[in-house]
Amino acid sequence: MLSRLRVHLVILSVVSVLGAWAVWGPQRAAGAALWNPYDAVAEIKLPSSVQYPNLHAVEEYRGYVYVLDYSGVLFTYDTRDLPGRSEFKTYSAPIASLEASADHMLLRNGQWLYACGQDGLAVLDLSNPARPRLHVPGDGEDSYRNMFQSGDRLAVGGADTVAIYSLADPSRPVLLGGYSLTSGSVFAVAIHGDLMYWSQYTSGVSGGTLHALDISDPSHPSLVWSLMVPDLPYHMRILDGRLLCANNSSVALWSLANPRQPQVLDSQAASGRACALDEGNIVTSGRVHRVNGDVLELVLRYTTGGTQGDGIPHGSTVGSGYVFQAQTQRVLVLKGVAAPEAWPYQLRLPIVRNR
Repeated sequence: MLSRLRVHLVILSVVSVLGAWAVWGPQRAAGAALWNPYDAVAEIKLPSSVQYPNLHAVEEYRGYVYVLDYSGVLFTYDTRDLPGRSEFKTYSAPIASLEASADHMLLRNGQWLYACGQDGLAVLDLSNPARPRLHVPGDGEDSYRNMFQSGDRLAVGGADTVAIYSLADPSRPVLLGGYSLTSGSVFAVAIHGDLMYWSQYTSGVSGGTLHALDISDPSHPSLVWSLMVPDLPYHMRILDGRLLCANNSSVALWSLANPRQPQVLDSQAASGRACALDEGNIVTSGRVHRVNGDVLELVLRYTTGGTQGDGIPHGSTVGSGYVFQAQTQRVLVLKGVAAPEAWPYQLRLPIVRNR
């Protein structure tokens, strides 16, 4: 009887092991890396032939990554092999490049890639994601630095103006109106309802200024609120009906209960020259926060291995389960929480973990 029981126990053990392998084994057998959220999995560098390899923005579409350098050249990289990789990889050989008629920021809207810079707003066609095509060149009328899309409206800001475009036809944005600055330049923009928020940098002035613009009639926008702040916002996002400001050295959460007079709820140390929202997580340079009630919680610190050092906003993005963080010398690729392969553990970030 005892020997039979032992046989049954052995059989059950073997079945259990095989069953466990059926659940966990395929990922490991296929070589899929069990990366933690926000582990650095890759980097993207401009080719060595570029004389001044400074990049400003990055976007992603269907496994292809688009990197914009400061001279206005858009480089395309094939990163479709990222899912399942078990080792850090450097991508340094673009598969295509073209003059993008822009040199500051990128923002993707479906198959259309908006690029802004000293020549205004340009549109690139990504219908063939491996070979972007310039669809609408910049008009050279205004110099833009940052963009924000809300539905069928696009806000842009730059050297001395903020502007509102209609995206009724996303392939050809139409200028609806703008607001000119008497001094300084615009670093960040956001739209919430019929209001546009924007941050102003003025040379010689510490910190910056936040503004709210009524754009209910975009052809005649009107300034309704302004406030000096100690830390200049480089990027703005709308998160659950609140305004998130990614600043030079902090992130700040603002209540929009009274949208014409925002009130700051919380502020935490961070380097916000690059900022991306990944499933509600606020990914800045070296830190990840998330909102808990009216408080910004620090949930993770990570090593960036690079900087956003040239004093302008750097355009980062989230796509295909990865966070692409633009740095001055490279793009750092982090594992996001919406991974393309199934991860064999619960995707919940630990509280304040250092790497």
